[in-house]
Amino acid sequence: MNMRLSFVAEAVGGERVGTDAVCRGVTVDSREAVEGTLFVPLAGATYDAHSFIPEVMERGASGFLWQSGRPLPESLAACPHVRVADTLAALQSLAHAWRKTLPVRVIGVTGSNGKTSTKDLVAAAMATHYRVYKTPGNRNSHIGLPLCVLEWDEQTEVAVLEMGMRGLGEIAELAWIAGPEAGAITMIGEAHLERLGTRENIARAKWELIAALPYGGLAVLPDDEPLLSNLSSPAGVRRVLFGEGPQANVRLLHYEPTPEGGILTVEGVAKPIALTVPGRHQAKNALIALALADSFAIPLAEAAEGLASAQISGRRLAVRDWQHVVVIDDSYNSAPSSLRAGLEVLAQTAGVARLAVLGDMRELGPQGADLHEQIGRQLPAYDVDALITVGSLARSFADGARAAGHTEIVASVGSAEEAVAPTLAWLERHAGAVPVVLCKGSNALGLSLVADAVGRWAEGARDDLQGGVSRG
Repeated sequence: MNMRLSFVAEAVGGERVGTDAVCRGVTVDSREAVEGTLFVPLAGATYDAHSFIPEVMERGASGFLWQSGRPLPESLAACPHVRVADTLAALQSLAHAWRKTLPVRVIGVTGSNGKTSTKDLVAAAMATHYRVYKTPGNRNSHIGLPLCVLEWDEQTEVAVLEMGMRGLGEIAELAWIAGPEAGAITMIGEAHLERLGTRENIARAKWELIAALPYGGLAVLPDDEPLLSNLSSPAGVRRVLFGEGPQANVRLLHYEPTPEGGILTVEGVAKPIALTVPGRHQAKNALIALALADSFAIPLAEAAEGLASAQISGRRLAVRDWQHVVVIDDSYNSAPSSLRAGLEVLAQTAGVARLAVLGDMRELGPQGADLHEQIGRQLPAYDVDALITVGSLARSFADGARAAGHTEIVASVGSAEEAVAPTLAWLERHAGAVPVVLCKGSNALGLSLVADAVGRWAEGARDDLQGGVSRG
């Protein structure tokens, strides 16, 4: 990008001071501020990045924003900068203005679960015909999304943006910044119940993406969610339903799990589609990609080829198979619907003994303990032989499992570090039975630590096997 400070000042309603410098990038992280960067210092209750401005200017930054009301050091007074009322609001306004300068076709993806995987699948299908930008990682917030928009240039043809939220009004703000012409909602689950109270409110919050679509836009929606079917689309916005029911416009006819992921048969697509990611829910996410590809004039057969090579962002149902042991690393986050999807993958993975290492599902509000216990009672239906819980809420998984019977409660611990030892001890006891381990919990618990420990154990077990040492 090439953006002058005069453009910045006009876009954000600020006052430019100093030379009309050219900015070749925008960052809020002082560590990423290199030569030619515009630095946007954010300030909160416990931090203020304005203090890093002398450092970034010494490294060659083109300029910075300065939030009014703070005394400007004399050493910075002549440096190129723009004075604004609020640096975060200015960042968002700047992204909105920059987006309007580029003819990028924007797709927004939201939902209680599956946003990141769906974004990856949609981008893979779109990349068969377009130069595509997709949200890196999960930069889906009021800070991350505008930074994404500010990374686009004249070469960008399609942008696939993940849109997250914690409350009402937030997705509407993101949609104002990005200006999507198409939007997809993966599903409505229980995540964010703590803040929004009901699934109805969650549906309304997600619907803000659809409400922002222009005349002629496209809304891709699940065919089995009445909370969405009852909401009104803007004038001229077309609805496409995906799912397995007869009303689905893009319909999954058959799904077969495979060691590599899964194979899906889709109505209207001549050949079965191979996915490298496991789970029936991922097959449904692939339907979203097909619906959007069709709307963007991509032949479905070519979009299917893109899906076959899609790479999903890390720690999301990442299956690592050493033949003698399998770990399913879904440690990025957890909510009731996504946990059930992970347990389904666990049940479908070939193995003799199955262990679930389950951590707290957070932001569920007063219903949290009950939702944990309900899933604990369902563990036998997923052929879970053993359970380790991590965190205070997760103990309710064990309460439910005890009530249902069948599942062994190996341990209930407070942290991921404490979960490593009982996990490895269980593996040792089942070393000859092709054990399968699912690690899933809210991201703050860091259950990737357990998944990685299983991986190291598996590597050691493989070396022992190759060396002729028994681990019976």
